[in-house]
Amino acid sequence: MHGITFFRRIREVDPDSSLALANAFPHQFFAYLEKHRGRYVAGVYCALQSSLTLRTLHHLRKRTAISTDLTGKGWHRLGITNAPIISPYEAGARLANIAARHRFTMFEYFLTDKAGHRRDRYAAAQYIEELDACFQGILDTMNSRTLLCITSDHGNLEDLRIKTHTRNPVPLFLVGPGAQRLAGKVRAITDITPAIVELLAEPD
Repeated sequence: MHGITFFRRIREVDPDSSLALANAFPHQFFAYLEKHRGRYVAGVYCALQSSLTLRTLHHLRKRTAISTDLTGKGWHRLGITNAPIISPYEAGARLANIAARHRFTMFEYFLTDKAGHRRDRYAAAQYIEELDACFQGILDTMNSRTLLCITSDHGNLEDLRIKTHTRNPVPLFLVGPGAQRLAGKVRAITDITPAIVELLAEPD
């Protein structure tokens, strides 16, 4: 990965902006980063390039981060039994509260991608149900100043006949102030970053 990342684009137009990657990562993840430098998922790469703090178990326990699996059950499977377990709905509510304290907040979710690659219908159904509850938690909790943007960089879960990514159009869900203006500027995934940056460049 090279070039100017999403967070850096925001910082260019708003140097004092408070940015957050809301995912929390276990200590095993940081050990992986040390061993495999440069092999980062997109959100982590963006955060590191902008010198953002990657959140940990400490943040998870302080309710200032979200487990990548939403619930925290994955931490227990790693042997981290003091990680809190919450419902997907509560994860959404917590994410909305985190977003209220920052100019821009990103949360990266990829379990649906893993289920698609495995062609696992049971896991796919479970993850969709959990995401649905998470989205409801966000919508019920987000304040009137928050713009919610949900999208994906590719398809795969919608066609479990294949293991690879698809070229199908992906959805873009927008709720909140600026949703109509943002929607009017986006025709492809490459339009999302400049549209959001332009929106954030506007004075409050």
